[in-house]
Amino acid sequence: MQRDFDPDYASIPPHGRWQHFNAGGRDRIAELSSSWPQEIDHSERCRRLIDLFLVSVLLDAGAGTAWSYKSKQNGRVYKRSEGLAIASLEMFKDGLFSSNKQQRHQADAAGLRELTIEKMAAGLQVSEQNPMAGLEGRASLLIRLADALSNDTLFGADGRPGNMLGKSPLFFVLATTDTIRLSHLPPHNTSILRSHRPPADSLVCSHRRPSTHLATEPYNP
Repeated sequence: MQRDFDPDYASIPPHGRWQHFNAGGRDRIAELSSSWPQEIDHSERCRRLIDLFLVSVLLDAGAGTAWSYKSKQNGRVYKRSEGLAIASLEMFKDGLFSSNKQQRHQADAAGLRELTIEKMAAGLQVSEQNPMAGLEGRASLLIRLADALSNDTLFGADGRPGNMLGKSPLFFVLATTDTIRLSHLPPHNTSILRSHRPPADSLVCSHRRPSTHLATEPYNP
């Protein structure tokens, strides 16, 4: 960081899910949005993107060094978070997370509930020659998310994450931890988080670990 950006640290580019989608300098989110009819209003566009980002972020955990994804759009091969982002985007465009055949570009409870390990493996191009760490856990996580979305008041009758738009100012995504917190989910639905990872301050996050290198006593200068 110091070598590349000192002294202008404000020039450090943002790094998050949006940037993963744009791997290789291609604005795939803009392309997705431009593919929708002009009569689709801004609110519905935002709902669709919330649907996409939520599912994609939940899929983003270490896939292992052997796994890669070949984009159906340009034939290029991507790995790690960029590969998972582009894979989830293409799965979203194919309607894998939607139960509405007339509107494939969404994620909803019924669509997520129909997911299987086999469908996820096909969408992520997992095979013996292209293994992915944690495939079963990813599929299970999205299936459990379907139950978490069974709140008509917040997520609508179709159980779409995007239906939270305009209903709660407390909705937020922790895109850096590959998990999501929906502030109004009932306590039992927090089981969608990966409970096998060590908790940090009562929050289970797959990329967080206790560090033995950090001081345990308060620092008093």
